[in-house]
Amino acid sequence: MTPEELCKKLGGTKSLNRMKAHVNGKLTIIARLNGHTYEFTDEGAAQAAKLNAESTVGLGSVEEKTKVKRKLRTPKVEADPEPQAPLFTLPEEE
Repeated sequence: MTPEELCKKLGGTKSLNRMKAHVNGKLTIIARLNGHTYEFTDEGAAQAAKLNAESTVGLGSVEEKTKVKRKLRTPKVEADPEPQAPLFTLPEEE
């Protein structure tokens, strides 16, 4: 998990050279800017490890994950069994 992903999951913000988020009712700096990239602080690394551990609990094997059936996004359209008469007819040219 990157600091940006952690910030997004915790509903945090980027301000100046820090990423901040409220954790357990306390404002915590989860990452600091080092050069051009953000790096976790100790508190941020602990939160990332905690969220990673929580997200892996209850996951089955890879085979179980691949057996998931997906719903079709478009409904099936049935063909009209009987053609209807036209709504209007064009006059014949002479």
